[in-house]
Amino acid sequence: MSKQLAAHNSACNDMYLEYQECEKQYPIGKYFGYCDAVHKTLTNCIKEQRTIQQKRSFEAYKARLERRYSEHSTKKET
Repeated sequence: MSKQLAAHNSACNDMYLEYQECEKQYPIGKYFGYCDAVHKTLTNCIKEQRTIQQKRSFEAYKARLERRYSEHSTKKET
C-alpha cells in the first residue's frame, strides 16, 4: 500500500493507519489473512472515494461544457 494513496483520501486515513499497524503486529500472519478484514474495508473506502471524485469531475466537466457552449451561442447571436 502506498503512502500517497492515503494522503489524498482523508476519509480513509484511519483505516490505512489501522492496516499498517496490523501489518506491523503480524509480520508473518498478514500472509495468512490476519489483516484481510482491515484491507477489505480500506479497499472499499478507496473505491468509494474514487467514485465520489469521478462524479465531481464529471459534474465540473459538464459545467465547463455548458459555460463554453453558452458563451459560444451568445457570441453568434450578437
